[in-house]
Amino acid sequence: MQKMNKKEQDKAISEFLKSIDFEIENWNIYKDSPDLQKREKDRIITGILQLPESIQTVTIPKLIQSKIFTEREINEALKIPIEKRDLVNVKELLESKIKPDKMLVGGGLIPEITGFALIGGLAKEGKTLLSLQLGLSLVSGNNFLEDFKVNRKCRILYIYRENTKSGLNEIIKKQISGLKKLGIDISLTDLNNFYIYYGKDITLDLKYPRLGDLKKAVKIVRPDIIFLDPIGQFIGFDINKAENIKRFTDILKEICGCFWILIHHYTKPRFLAKGENDIPPIYKLLGSSYLANACETFLGLEPEGERYSKDYKKIYFTVRREREPIPLHLRRNPNSLIYEVVDSISLITGKITKEDIIRTLKVSFNGRASYKDLAGLCSDQFGVKEERVAKLMRELKDKGVIAKEEGKRGYWYNKDSSLGLF
Repeated sequence: MQKMNKKEQDKAISEFLKSIDFEIENWNIYKDSPDLQKREKDRIITGILQLPESIQTVTIPKLIQSKIFTEREINEALKIPIEKRDLVNVKELLESKIKPDKMLVGGGLIPEITGFALIGGLAKEGKTLLSLQLGLSLVSGNNFLEDFKVNRKCRILYIYRENTKSGLNEIIKKQISGLKKLGIDISLTDLNNFYIYYGKDITLDLKYPRLGDLKKAVKIVRPDIIFLDPIGQFIGFDINKAENIKRFTDILKEICGCFWILIHHYTKPRFLAKGENDIPPIYKLLGSSYLANACETFLGLEPEGERYSKDYKKIYFTVRREREPIPLHLRRNPNSLIYEVVDSISLITGKITKEDIIRTLKVSFNGRASYKDLAGLCSDQFGVKEERVAKLMRELKDKGVIAKEEGKRGYWYNKDSSLGLF
């Protein structure tokens, strides 16, 4: 198969493949002649090396099944990289210079493969905010949650159903502004690679999935990563059966052979069996455990604890390819809706912000409370001394954000709710 035109090449390939079929059918004629076997094997290998890759992938299994060649002989003869082999000898593996798996996001978070990750938590826990923040990190190349390095900028398709365009617009604007205050700039060029898609017509039924214009969107975007938020809004099957989950993940691959990030809900606490309150976060997800077992990465977003406001979270990680990251303590900035990492020492010693006081006054006391009640609740909830709460209350009063009624027993109240603190 030297230099030929296409017609000559096709004819030579056809004749070579016919000769292989002949050898497969009549290989026993060489059983008593190792020299002839070797000569024919060398001829076959020489021909295979000149075949197009698509024809090689069909021809090689036939030769192995016929037992003319072992898989190891084929690998060695064709110098197939160890990364592409199905069967590998451990001695070869240890002696090889195989490189670590490439990662889109370090720390084992997102590998450069086709697969999926899960972001889980209870309803209204803030999973969408975390997912959008991750999306902004991916398109801009900035670290996610400080330490998770984004190794290259990505193209993102975010499929949603529980939100609106205007709602997502407000969240993303606040997050971009919040990141800028932290010294993280996201350019318009970066944002040009972040697409959102309202999946109102999508139903991922196992037999007859309805995709609307999703495949057209995928063709336009050419995403590296697709978010599906939340998967419960898109499925049309029993999520408790492992075989259904397997088919579901196959459908995702058929839609786009990229990496998927699936946002999913936890089982409601009252549905956990007695004595299972301390089960690992990854197994609190709704549905078959096959979903958790098959994922590359899991991020579980949970409340920090009863003594903290709803803005304090703890995030758990389960990863397949690297050492499991330790859980992180997070605080969601109520203005920017950005999750910031909180060091454990600050968390243990107690940390409270002015926004925490304003929110406590509004949510717990409907905007009006005595000093004793407000300072006492904040002290208990955030683990700080009342003196710290009192100091912040005075600063808020001086700025005209909250005020106090006249008299020693006068109530404190929210004076100005137009400052974007709510």
